[in-house]
Amino acid sequence: MLKKTFTLVSAAVLSLLLLSGATNAVPFPVDPNFFMPFNEDVGVAEGGDPVTAEFEFLASEFTNLQFLASVNHPVGGDPVPFGVLGLTMTWFVDNVFVFAHDITDLSGAYNGPLTFFHALQTGETGKIVLAGNFAAQGGGWSLTVSAVPLPPAVIAFGTAMLGVGFLARRKRKKKEVFS
Repeated sequence: MLKKTFTLVSAAVLSLLLLSGATNAVPFPVDPNFFMPFNEDVGVAEGGDPVTAEFEFLASEFTNLQFLASVNHPVGGDPVPFGVLGLTMTWFVDNVFVFAHDITDLSGAYNGPLTFFHALQTGETGKIVLAGNFAAQGGGWSLTVSAVPLPPAVIAFGTAMLGVGFLARRKRKKKEVFS
C-alpha cells in the first residue's frame, strides 16, 4: 500500500513540474519583428490607389502561426465611399502558393475578418501578399500575426498517457511473474 501511494505521489509531482515548466516556456522562437500588427490607413488624397503589401519571414524553428486580416472601418454603399475594394490575401510557403482569400469583393462588400492557422518547419519562409484598391474616399486594412504555443494541457495529457502506459506495463509484468 505504501509503495502504491509513493508511486502516485511521485507521478503527481512529476506532472506538476512538467506542467509548470511548460506554462513558462517559449517553445517556438521566431523573428520577433514579425509578430506585430501591420496596418495601413489612407485618406481622400490617396483614394483609389492600389494596396500592395508583402510581409516575409524565416522560421528559425518549427512555428505554429495565427493570422488575422481585416478591413478597417468598412462602409457600405454603391459605390463604396470608404474601405478597400477587392482586398485579397495570398499565402505562400517557400514561394509556393498555398491559398488566397477575398476579404472584400470588387464592390467593397466586406466578407468579415479572415483568421487562419499555418505551421512552418525550421528554415521555411512564409510570405503574405495583400492586394486590392482603396475606395475613392480612402480606407484601411490590418493584419496581425502571432505565434501559437503548444498548450500546456497537451503536455499534461502526454505525461498522463506515459503514466498509464507505465502502470499497465508494471501490471503485465506482475502477471507474468505469478503465472
